[in-house]
Amino acid sequence: MNHSAQEEIIEKSWLVVKVLQIIHEFNPTERCLTLANNTTYIAAKGDYSELDYTTKIFENLINLAASFHCMQLDNRQLALLSALLIYNPKNVKECKEKIDKVHMELWKCLQSISEMHDDDSIDLFYWPNLLVRISQLLVTVTNMRGFFEMKIILMQ
Repeated sequence: MNHSAQEEIIEKSWLVVKVLQIIHEFNPTERCLTLANNTTYIAAKGDYSELDYTTKIFENLINLAASFHCMQLDNRQLALLSALLIYNPKNVKECKEKIDKVHMELWKCLQSISEMHDDDSIDLFYWPNLLVRISQLLVTVTNMRGFFEMKIILMQ
């Protein structure tokens, strides 16, 4: 893969991978997220409709994190999911066949380890539930992309 294709993948996937990392650090007891520089965001209490735009963004992240938390992703699943989000065929214009092939293998691996439990039993609902949450993650990040890109511009 050439340098421009690598840059394209990074540019299009960094935010979703970072959001996955943030929601994976969710503390369900405190209902909080650990953000950059060890800043903690604690879920708001009160009327959700009265919250400002920034707070609503973080509340959406809290809800997404709580949804993912119940899945109890292990490090293997988290690594495979991150790789899937990075090597998404939608993120590249070139090398689509290679990326498609890698992407399909990653999906198979993630499905295989997600359906098996430590006691070798199979949970038939785990995989479909994980797929729903992955879809929610992608939609949430798409909806929040402008917010986060604006924050980055302001930080420069």
